[in-house]
Amino acid sequence: MPGFSAEYLQEAQERDDLVNQVRSFVSRGTPPSREEKDSCLPGSLALLRDWKRLFLRNGVLLRRRRRPNDGTEHLQVIAPQSIQEKAITRFHDEAGHFGFRRTYRLVGDRFFWHGMEESVKQWCAKCKRCAVSKPPVWKEWTLPT
Repeated sequence: MPGFSAEYLQEAQERDDLVNQVRSFVSRGTPPSREEKDSCLPGSLALLRDWKRLFLRNGVLLRRRRRPNDGTEHLQVIAPQSIQEKAITRFHDEAGHFGFRRTYRLVGDRFFWHGMEESVKQWCAKCKRCAVSKPPVWKEWTLPT
C-alpha cells in the first residue's frame, strides 16, 4: 500500500477493536459460532458478511473485490478507523483534489470500510479548496408576473 507499510497496517488493525475481532476469526480459519456472533461488535458482523472474501497476507487483513467495469480482481486493505482519514487525505488532498467519484475510486481500489462512500462524499463536500475552485452554478431566474 503506497505510504503504509505492512507492519504499520497490521499494528493499526490490531489496535482497532472492530477490525481485530474479525482478524482473530480469519486467522484461526473458521467463521464465528452463533454464540461468538452474539458478542461481536455490530461493525464486525458487517465485515463478517464478506467472510469468503477476507484473508490475511503478511499479517494484514485484506478483502478480495472484483472491479465492476472489467471483472479483474484486486485487494483492499480493511481500514481501521485510525487510517481512514489518512487514506482519504492521501487520495484527495495530496493527489490533486479530485471530485468525489475519482477520490472514491482511488480509495476504494486500495481500502475498504463500511460507510466508506459516505465518508469520502462528506470529505469532498467539506473541502474548502474544492469549493473555492468550482465554478458557480447558474440558475435561470424568471421575474414574477
